Amino acid sequence: MSSINVESVSHAIAESLEKDEQQWDYLSQLTSSQNGLYNYDANRLTKVKEVSVPKAISDSIHHQNVLDSRHCFGGFFEVINRAYFVVHSSIFLWDYENKERWCCLNQFNDEITAVCLVRAKANMFIDKIRFLLIVATKIEIMLIGIGFANNSTTLDAELEAFPTKYSTSTDNVSVNQIVADCDTQRVFLCCDHGNVYEFEYFYKQNLFGQHCRTCVKSNISDSFTSKLLKSFTFPENNNGSGSGSGSNQQNTRSTVPKQNGIIDLVIHPDIFNTKCLFSLSANGDIHGYVFCYHEATPNTNTAATVSPSSQRQQQQPQQAAAA
Repeated sequence: MSSINVESVSHAIAESLEKDEQQWDYLSQLTSSQNGLYNYDANRLTKVKEVSVPKAISDSIHHQNVLDSRHCFGGFFEVINRAYFVVHSSIFLWDYENKERWCCLNQFNDEITAVCLVRAKANMFIDKIRFLLIVATKIEIMLIGIGFANNSTTLDAELEAFPTKYSTSTDNVSVNQIVADCDTQRVFLCCDHGNVYEFEYFYKQNLFGQHCRTCVKSNISDSFTSKLLKSFTFPENNNGSGSGSGSNQQNTRSTVPKQNGIIDLVIHPDIFNTKCLFSLSANGDIHGYVFCYHEATPNTNTAATVSPSSQRQQQQPQQAAAA
């Protein structure tokens, strides 16, 4: 190899290394025909500090991950300055503003599948209970009252958990997610069977004049409007999508009922001049539900249904007619 080629390669390598070290801001090249150039701060994300998770929590998560990582998940309850870690049938609540302050709720008898925090309704609980922790296990959904020590009105205090009499069966479905609207405190659940539920709890008088506490979950996916719109959703096209033993696959599809579980729920604050709930299924179907406020018992009606399978069917009208 000649010296010229060696120098050329060396120069190319040095130039590449120099480019790798440069920080390119691709957002500065974004333009819009209507709004002009997008302007962003040079430091959009700045690391303020780093706080380590308490060793007791990390050890518990590590131990559970060794056994089965599917039984661990977590997130944040920003309204109370807590991070939560679900480890099988226990919930760790950690104050990330005070790294030494954490607690463990382990009074659950089965694996936890979903959790959510919502503000408690007024005049239904003792004064100490300011929030409700909604916990779904494989067998039941229950409410745990959350307050702060010494009736503290700030978040810089120890958490206190209070058991309540509110619980209901899951009816043998696995709850995948729980979401709550921060304004109306309405709670919605989604499950692996493809249904969306609204969860409500009451404190009222029965026919004998006795006050009782009860909670129910109503299937809003089975409303008349929902069924009407779903009837116009074309079925998924499974022809020609697999390989291998086609006859075995067809037999499996014909004998095993297919479940299109809901994997995500999102509440949008303002669509169609009202709040809407959207669900996303494992097959990519998006269902919209409009919030209704005028009824004595709030009901949720389906607003729209979008299905990738129906879009594929519209693109191939001749195949649909032939089928």
